[in-house]
Amino acid sequence: MSADTYGPADAARLLGVSARRVRQLVDAGQLQAVGRDPLRIDARSLLQLRDERRSGTTVPTPAAETGQAEQVATILAAALQTVEAAAERVESVYRERLAIADRTEQALRDELAAERAKATQLQLQLEQLAAEQDGRKRKRRKRRKDR
Repeated sequence: MSADTYGPADAARLLGVSARRVRQLVDAGQLQAVGRDPLRIDARSLLQLRDERRSGTTVPTPAAETGQAEQVATILAAALQTVEAAAERVESVYRERLAIADRTEQALRDELAAERAKATQLQLQLEQLAAEQDGRKRKRRKRRKDR
């Protein structure tokens, strides 16, 4: 770590935030980046932000300075509504598919039960036929013995 710059992890420790938040602060213009690959944060801007946070004063964002804060808020609200609507549609489709899956599963269970009943019936018929055939064989053997 150079005395003039900090990496995201060191900057995060100084500010008491995550490295991801440090990147967000750089993107928002609240911290000055010296390099992007790897990301290096200017020590003066970092220490200034830290001191301002401790004293309770805040650095205005570039959007607030240019009067774009309301426009950003409007865009974010519209995006939130779009995301919420999409989430509702996804949930609706999920519930429909779940209902279809439940009906399909029940139909398959019913079909399986019917097939099992048929198999049981066929097994009984097969056993009857085997018993009849066995009875015929005995009769033939008995006739042969009696001759």
